[in-house]
Amino acid sequence: MTVLLRILIVLCSLTTAAHFLRFGTLWDAAPALLALPAAFFPRFLPRPLLALGLLGSALLWAEHGTELATLRMNFGLPWMRLALILGAVCLAHLGATALLLTGPGKKLFGPLSGVQVVKTATALMVGGVLLMAVDKTPFPLLLGDRFFPGSEIFWICLFAIYGAMVSGWLLADSRGKVRSRIWTLFSAVFFGQLLLGLAGFSIFLMTGKLHLPVPALILAGPLYRGEGFFMPILLGVSLLLTGPAWCSYLCYIGAWDDRLARLAARPPAPLPAWAPRVRPGLSCSLCGDCLPRCPHGHLGYSFPGLPRERARQVFVTLVASLHAVFLAVARI
Repeated sequence: MTVLLRILIVLCSLTTAAHFLRFGTLWDAAPALLALPAAFFPRFLPRPLLALGLLGSALLWAEHGTELATLRMNFGLPWMRLALILGAVCLAHLGATALLLTGPGKKLFGPLSGVQVVKTATALMVGGVLLMAVDKTPFPLLLGDRFFPGSEIFWICLFAIYGAMVSGWLLADSRGKVRSRIWTLFSAVFFGQLLLGLAGFSIFLMTGKLHLPVPALILAGPLYRGEGFFMPILLGVSLLLTGPAWCSYLCYIGAWDDRLARLAARPPAPLPAWAPRVRPGLSCSLCGDCLPRCPHGHLGYSFPGLPRERARQVFVTLVASLHAVFLAVARI
């Protein structure tokens, strides 16, 4: 049955991509093709996200088939064959969804775990935020869309998948190195675009109006100009959701402080006997590097009404989503 599931995923991906290619461009069809690697590399997409994609495609084909059949009926044209073909395509998508959520899907993708739920939630959050941001911004927000006009849906899906992968890496990280690497990647991309913009390539700048890359000026610049409030809103929401974790996950200047500090890093000393009874102070940036270093498991995240592991999953969902969104849109 796993072979049948792979075949259905491939066929459903190709037929849905062909549908979008017929009525749009290759960029509209490309997101449907992202399901192809998941048929052969199950870790590429979490199982719930793939199931949602197949279910959404089934609803798309059902709506499209109903519209075409109704149109042909109104004009007195043959419609039965069309309804049977598109109905079969819809049933293939529903069958793939059913197999994915039952035994064959469990055998191919593994049991439905908290990690897969976190990865799915992260992808949905990243995709939703970027869709809203692109819709509300009067200029091309995503860098890829500036080079390839009309490709924003492809980049949104790509960053959503990247966010899902980051959340999985953070949850599986037992050495505390993933956070530093993704943080450095974001900062390098941010300052790389700034340097290219200063060199005369204005396409790498958000509006073409430069200011010093200091977080305080993210607020001061738009207030002075009276426009361009997207970045202040993004900064305010990220501070509200993550608090001090801004300093350990999202600050593009702090990333280099982290890299320099790691050059002289020493092995952590044993925890004192009183450590399990002490709460982190105000200087704690919620980086989480101490969690895998505690041999007794006394350290963890907490949130009212949630167990420790669930609180960590919620926190990772938030920071991974914001990281992916920042990587997609944060520019001077």
